[in-house]
Amino acid sequence: MNILPHVVETSEDGGVDGYRLRSALEGSGPENGFVVAPRRSRWLDPFNYRRNGYATTPDLLLLRGGWLRRRLSVVPHERTQSVALESGPLLRRLGLATARLDSVGGEVSTKVEHLATEDVREMIREQAARAAFARRISADTTPGTPTAPRTDTSLTPSEDSATS
Repeated sequence: MNILPHVVETSEDGGVDGYRLRSALEGSGPENGFVVAPRRSRWLDPFNYRRNGYATTPDLLLLRGGWLRRRLSVVPHERTQSVALESGPLLRRLGLATARLDSVGGEVSTKVEHLATEDVREMIREQAARAAFARRISADTTPGTPTAPRTDTSLTPSEDSATS
């Protein structure tokens, strides 16, 4: 998986510019479009609940977390294989959930913990739509991929066989 072109592109091209990348790595809270864990999750993550979050660009999904050991996962939409909501009894009681994302191309699985359940549901819906769209666009522009079936209905089967 080649992430570097997405990172060095400008944000207008769907990538992540240097400022936003630095903010994703070092920042906390909702700046630069991040959806973050709500205050009620501080009982589970007292130091890093404001770091747990996600943001999207036209081409990428950014998932961040961690306090001492900060992590940032950068996943192209077209490489998303599945997104799941995980929530045990305590998380459900607090109205929280964890979003787990699996991507194509190896054993890459990443997650963002203790977000509001509605935020996770919205992320899953939006990411499923973005991933499907990105895969369609990628398939249309990749050389050597099969083309769509012929939809020309000007010849009926009987006419087609009569001309052969």
